[in-house]
Amino acid sequence: MLETFADLDRRLRAEGFEPRSPSGEVAAQDEGICVMLACRGCRRAGLAYRPYLTARFGRRSRERYRPVAACDDCGQALEF
Repeated sequence: MLETFADLDRRLRAEGFEPRSPSGEVAAQDEGICVMLACRGCRRAGLAYRPYLTARFGRRSRERYRPVAACDDCGQALEF
């Protein structure tokens, strides 16, 4: 789902996430994915990596980390 980064940021924060990068190889891999993506809104090549984590340890690992690709030109973003 394509939405503005501001809207996505508000939604993730409301779900208990905060802008923070995971340690290790996962962050490097996901940042590399963002660089290879193009914006669905304006077609800009190379998106910014904006990771979110939560400290809720009762969740499965996928539910504790949300990678986001954001366009610095038009402000659109998506979780991947």
